[in-house]
Order: sequence, then C-alpha cells, then structure tokens
Amino acid sequence: MAGPTPVSALIHAATMVTAGVYMVARCNVFYRISHEWALKALGEHASVWGLLTHDASFVVAVIGGATALFAATMGLTQTDIKKVLAYSTVSQLGYMFLGCGALAFSAGMFHVFTHAWFKACLFLGAGSVIHALGGEQDMTKMGGLRKLIPHTFVTMFIATLAIAGFPGLAGFFSKDAILAETWGAGYKVLWALAVLTAGLTAFYMFRLIKMTFYGTFRGTAEQLQHVHESPASMTIPLWVLSAGAVVVGWFGIPKFILGKENFFEGFLEPVITPLAAGWQPHLHEIAHSTELGLMVTSVVIAFLGIFLAVSFYSGAYPFAMPERIASSLGGFYRLVRDKYRVDEFYEAVFVNGLIKKGGRLLWEIDARVIDLIPNGAAGLAVGLSNVSSWFDRTFVDGAVNGVGNAFQAAFRGMHRVQTGRTQNYALTMAFGIFGFVCLYLLLK
Repeated sequence: MAGPTPVSALIHAATMVTAGVYMVARCNVFYRISHEWALKALGEHASVWGLLTHDASFVVAVIGGATALFAATMGLTQTDIKKVLAYSTVSQLGYMFLGCGALAFSAGMFHVFTHAWFKACLFLGAGSVIHALGGEQDMTKMGGLRKLIPHTFVTMFIATLAIAGFPGLAGFFSKDAILAETWGAGYKVLWALAVLTAGLTAFYMFRLIKMTFYGTFRGTAEQLQHVHESPASMTIPLWVLSAGAVVVGWFGIPKFILGKENFFEGFLEPVITPLAAGWQPHLHEIAHSTELGLMVTSVVIAFLGIFLAVSFYSGAYPFAMPERIASSLGGFYRLVRDKYRVDEFYEAVFVNGLIKKGGRLLWEIDARVIDLIPNGAAGLAVGLSNVSSWFDRTFVDGAVNGVGNAFQAAFRGMHRVQTGRTQNYALTMAFGIFGFVCLYLLLK
C-alpha cells in the first residue's frame, strides 16, 4: 500500500476488492445451499449463534458488516491522505461482503463495479495532490488548494460525492442495493451498522475534502510557491473516472424505480444459477414504500455525515472542534488514531512472538535435539576412525615395517663380508668346511 499512487489506485480499485468478493459471488451456489440447509435445520426463528454455526452466508454477512464499521472508524482520524482512502477501501470491502452474505450477490458485485470508478479517481486524485505539493501526504499541511489545482479538486469532489452516496451517483445505487437486501434478509442490526458506516464514510471523505482543498494553506511558503496542476496525462484519467463515478450507477437502478430488472442483474443472472425450478434472483422482496424509506434514510444519514464534516472543519481555525472532541475522548481517540494498534498487536504476537521466538525455539530444538543424531554419528565415526588409525599404525604398519627393518639389518650385516676379495672368500669357505666337519664329528 505504500507504493506509487497509480499502483495503489489499481490495487484498491481492482485487485484487492475483486479477488475475495468475486470468489464468494462465483461460489454463490454453496452459500445458498448452506443458507437453505440452515433454515431447514434451525427454523425461521433461528438464533444468531445458530446461524453463525450453520449458515456460511450469515458468517460472511457478519464479518462484512463488522469490517465496514471497524475500518470506517479508522478513516476518521487519519491525516495521511492515502491512508484515509486505504481504510475507506477496507470499509467498502465490508459492504461488498455484507451484500454477498445477504445472498444479494449481484448487489455485492455491483458495488465492486461502481467502487472501482470513484476509488480509482480518488487515489489518482490524491496522487495529483501529492505531486502538486512535492511529495507531501499529510492533510494537516495542505488546505486552500481548490483554486490552485481545479481539475484535481472537481474530479475528487465528484468521486467523494459518489462514495458518500449522493443521490443519482454510482455509490448511491450500489450502496442502496446492499442496504435494501440486508434489510430484506432480516439482518436489521447489520443494516443499522451499514447505515452508520455510510454516515461515517460521508464524514471522513468530506473531512478529506475540507482539509485538502478548503481554508488556508498550512504548508511551507516554498511548497505554496511550487503548487501546480498536474499535466493532462494525469488529469484526463481523472475526468474519465469521475464521469464513470456519475453514470455507471445507472446500470443498477432499483427495480421499484425502473419498473423492471436492471442491466447489471440481468448480466449476472446466468452466474446466479437457480437451485430449483421457479427460483428467482430477488430473494428478499420488500414493499416499494419500505425500499423508498430505506433509501431516504441512507441519504439522510449521508447528508448528516457531510454536514458534520463541513461544520467541524470550517471557520478561522478549522481544527478547533476536532481537537476538542479528540481531547475529550482521550485514550479512545488515540486508540482509533493508532488503528486500534492492530499493527502493533500483529508485530508483538506474530512477528516477534510466533515468528522470531518460535523460530528461535525451533532452532534450539534443532541444535540441541535433532542435531544430536547426526552429531553423535559423526562423533562415533571420528572415534572409530581414530581406533582404526591406531591399529593400522601399531599392527599393520608395525608388521610391514618390521619385515623391512629385518631385511635392512640383514643387509647391513651381510654387506660387511662382501669385500670383493677372493682370498677372503676362500678363507671363509675353509672356515665353513672346517665348521661342518667339526659338527659332523661331534654329532657322529
């Protein structure tokens, strides 16, 4: 996530959000079978615990709703412009899984589709802001950029309205589809969490807009001097994506407004395979008045979030209200600002604990237990080789060297009598004959 901004835009708009949601939607038949089996086994009035232990789709919905809210709260306190958008993506991922968990797979995938346009626009827009400020990413050092980089401002403002759920834009239709299906599935608590998340999304996104483009510039004079709009190679994609953030939601206009199945549902209908004859992709039919009321509620909550963001970050000193709130919340605010210390927990438990200390333990076991076998075998082999060497030196070499030494000693004794003189040889022969004669006479 800390890579170049175009890479972040691609990951957050496509790769990261597509992988898991696509697989869940593509495996929809298994989740629907699990849901129907759970209803048969538990009955229509099953408990939450019963659904969690029997219905895989409900587990997906719960994790999705919790993730949406959990990540949205992180975006409230971040000051790095890219981190705000990063946690926004995690929150929107929760929305997508909530839709799939409510068996509204078309709605979940539709939010993947609309989210790609406005989130890519927002990330590339953030890159344009960072480019204009010479690499600065801290929103507390921005402000007043609305007239200095107008193309970036307008496109990011449109994308922000889209993700906040402004009526008629892309995010409005895809979020409303998920909220309506969640309500229709009977998951009222998850619906409430999702609506609250919609308000938080509107708040932290307009907080980003206010801190970045409104008020007075809070950076250095040198930064202000060099602020400039990005070239056409950067602004044209922003305009294309912002246009998509306006119009792509029209592919998913609700049935109660359009009067018939929308294009996106019809496009995905072959993938949502019927389980039995007569099965319809609209699992949760609700009254049009109810759906309209749910839509109005989500719009009101979104506008409330926008209003609070504009109110909090306006005036001569735009950070006065947020600072008072942060001071009153104390440790809880710091906990949220530090992203609930999830990274620190991961570092302590997994990196330092499981990986480093666990690796050290395995190394000790390997060195002190496992290595005893090869080291013991090596020591035995060395000891046997020493015994063999001693036996070779003492007995084998002793016998061979003894024979050689005996021949050398005999040679040293014999070469003295080999004088080369005939009279010596004749005298020696005479002594020899005399000795044999004497021996013969004695024995006889």
